[in-house]
Amino acid sequence: MAALPDVRLRPAAVEPIGGLSVDSADVADGSSIVVRYRTASTKGRILVRDALGTVWARARLNASGVSRIQLPRIGRDEQLAVELEAERAGVHATSSVGVNVVAATLPAQQSPQDFGVAPPSQQGPAFSDDPAAVSISPAPVKPGGVVRVHIGRGLGEVDLALTTTSGRTLSSAAVASSGVAELPVPKTSSGTLVVVATYDRGSGQESIVKTIAVR
Repeated sequence: MAALPDVRLRPAAVEPIGGLSVDSADVADGSSIVVRYRTASTKGRILVRDALGTVWARARLNASGVSRIQLPRIGRDEQLAVELEAERAGVHATSSVGVNVVAATLPAQQSPQDFGVAPPSQQGPAFSDDPAAVSISPAPVKPGGVVRVHIGRGLGEVDLALTTTSGRTLSSAAVASSGVAELPVPKTSSGTLVVVATYDRGSGQESIVKTIAVR
């Protein structure tokens, strides 16, 4: 009688992403997107891209499974994709969901709360209504110079990243509330760069995104 082969069942691979959704498929320009996800991974990120691949906002994964991402003012109606990139045990996975940015004023019978987002500030930059604003100097900045990022009170520790509009990180730093950080600008940089400030809000993470000209 021939011996049966020794067959050992391998444990099923744990999928890095179990689900991804946004609280509303329609968001007001300059407001925030609430992203909910299920993932077994603790390593990854969330990106908000347009059809050309430009990254408008980003956030780290949060153990709560909820991230709030602040959009800059785009100034027009735009279709964006919220992408979740996750990694676990060498397995990489990506999932995405679409959102529509509405630049026009919402009808009187609909408030921003109907869309699940906070109303954008009516004056100044898109983030001027944040209780602990992030400010940048100088503007514009020269190639090979530094971008100084000033953090207001109340945010706790903030992760800063200087990126290209396509999402490539050029420099990064961590700074506490009321602090100042300097992000080096490569000598070869020109055009528009993006400063991303990510911090915890208790129930999830938020990111403030600001652009700066390099010339």
